[in-house]
Amino acid sequence: MTRETLRSLATELRALNQTIMSFKDAAHHMFFEDQIESYKAEMLRQLKPHLERLKKIQEDFTGQK
Repeated sequence: MTRETLRSLATELRALNQTIMSFKDAAHHMFFEDQIESYKAEMLRQLKPHLERLKKIQEDFTGQK
């Protein structure tokens, strides 16, 4: 891996970790089923950009699209 690839990967993994930690911090507020469903949708919305960036880093590294 190149330094730039490693740097990009580390940056994105830190951002992903921050997002996951925010889920953990907010999870204790979920009391009702309707809240849980909307929370799951919000979690997916927040995770998607991280996963897309990680996929792009992998594709850039391997030369695949």
